[in-house]
Amino acid sequence: MASAEDMWQCQTVNCGYLYDPDRGDRKGKIPKGTRFEDLPIDWKCPICGASRKMFRLLVGPGLVKEVFPWGDRPMIMSQISVRAMKEGRDV
Repeated sequence: MASAEDMWQCQTVNCGYLYDPDRGDRKGKIPKGTRFEDLPIDWKCPICGASRKMFRLLVGPGLVKEVFPWGDRPMIMSQISVRAMKEGRDV
């Protein structure tokens, strides 16, 4: 499995598909080892059909990779804020 820095996640409401370059996309006939940046311009999410524009890096600006009490899964800052509020903590 590729590192989180190399993975892209679909941002549509009910999808969340992770494009992993180490796996490629069998449905879209994308071979293993293909970086997201090298996908064909007309490539679509194999789950929901979203375009490449609907994908964001799994780890990058606006995301946090540090270890938190709830684990080391990268989370968007708003997710961290909501979880902290529910637990009565400050962010």
